[in-house]
Amino acid sequence: ILDKDRNPTLRFLVSPNLEAALKCLRKETVTRVLWIDAICINQDDFEERSEQVPLMAQIYGQATNVCVWLGAGDSSSKRAITFIKKRVLRLESFDKLVQDNSTASEWMAVNTLMMKPWFSRRWVVQEVALALKATLHCGTDEIGWQEFATAVSLFSHVETQNQAVSKIIKTDSEYDNIPGFFANISELSATRLVDATSNLIRRSKVNGPDKAQELEPLQNLEYLVSTLSNFAATEPRDTIYALLAIARDTFPGTAKGEPAHSFSFSPATFNQLVEWGSKNIGSQVYLVDYKKPFFEVRKDFVIFAIRKSEGTTALDIICRPWAPDVDSPPKRVPATIEPATTQNQARKEKKLPS
Repeated sequence: ILDKDRNPTLRFLVSPNLEAALKCLRKETVTRVLWIDAICINQDDFEERSEQVPLMAQIYGQATNVCVWLGAGDSSSKRAITFIKKRVLRLESFDKLVQDNSTASEWMAVNTLMMKPWFSRRWVVQEVALALKATLHCGTDEIGWQEFATAVSLFSHVETQNQAVSKIIKTDSEYDNIPGFFANISELSATRLVDATSNLIRRSKVNGPDKAQELEPLQNLEYLVSTLSNFAATEPRDTIYALLAIARDTFPGTAKGEPAHSFSFSPATFNQLVEWGSKNIGSQVYLVDYKKPFFEVRKDFVIFAIRKSEGTTALDIICRPWAPDVDSPPKRVPATIEPATTQNQARKEKKLPS
């Protein structure tokens, strides 16, 4: 920030990736207001994070547009985005497109775009699911989320049905004539994200000039945490916290035990969720507390899942590999100790329940 004499008064260091994003997302002639969690939330202050994270549903739910930064663009990303816009989304000629052997490099570019690290982050599930509108940005190129999601669905469908795109790659010597090149397309993070977000929220329009939407989460927290384990979280507590705002049986609150005031604003973009939740048995505030050790956060979630489950499925959560292993391994014990004692010692040192 510069004073009237253009002397710096404050310096805030950002990562090279964020610097590139700011330069590409800013407007040349008009003011653009951006909310960026790396700047707007003190990531080193656990108390602040505990208070701010429950508000993110409001931020993403009310934003005019959610800008997804995939990273600096290159010739491959430009080729992919142009190909999707000009050819893939022309549905009347899509059948001919997947028989065009000259498009190998374009399909490869789309595949590379789908492998960007952003698609594998757990927080993005909420960000995309709640967004009224979202755009993907790769350098100076951009494409709407719905356009991209449609292209991914088409790509995945034709490849799963008859390996149509793989056949194009197979005929191109540049890619060594590899058959079934996209055999794992359904496992790509972008494909998983498109599939997941299409079944998490039900949207309905609310009468009024503001064109607000009523959002109804469709899945409970246990389902979300268990089935979205492929989406990674740098902060292990976010394994759970990143999904609270899109769960139908709970919603995030501050560590002080209060619901986040994100649910009380108007017009009804997200506050309808609380009204909906209050009418459903068992809906409750889930406390966000980054001061808690991850071990305690895991215990809280398991107890929550057991209490919320039906009688015959109450203990299912303890059999599901949902939690990342962030604990250090137990200390080595002498080889002369009996195996049962060794196990008990290891359990004691990791402080695990039986």
